Amino acid sequence: GDTEIVLNCFKFDTIPDVLFQCSHLQSLTSSMNGMRTVPEAFGERLQNLTTLNLSQNHIVSVPASLGLLRKLTRLDLNRNDITSVPDALANLKQLKVANFDYNELDAIPSCLCRIANLEQCYVAQNEGIATIPLEAKNWKMCQ
Repeated sequence: GDTEIVLNCFKFDTIPDVLFQCSHLQSLTSSMNGMRTVPEAFGERLQNLTTLNLSQNHIVSVPASLGLLRKLTRLDLNRNDITSVPDALANLKQLKVANFDYNELDAIPSCLCRIANLEQCYVAQNEGIATIPLEAKNWKMCQ
């Protein structure tokens, strides 16, 4: 069955190192913790993740290593302070849902537009977004 860890409403600055020992972990939720950073080791160590929810924290940047999470189907980073998304996220070919609502993005990340299987992409309440990239036409939902 699925292996899942839910760590909500703690006072973590970042993901606790002990979680990197959980290589079979499929679902991780760590919301409302006040986290500011996501360790670069994240994508290298948690390769079996299919669901990652780091919503409602204070994360400013997303490590490029998240692009190594090839099995990821759902990424929820809503209600953070993210200003940009690394191009490496285009490698998440299985990603179906990406939630970046309520962040500080000034554009829809073009890397997300290159994920053909993406079915839902949430970017509401990012005050700086004024246009939709042309690459969005590649989305399955636009075919």
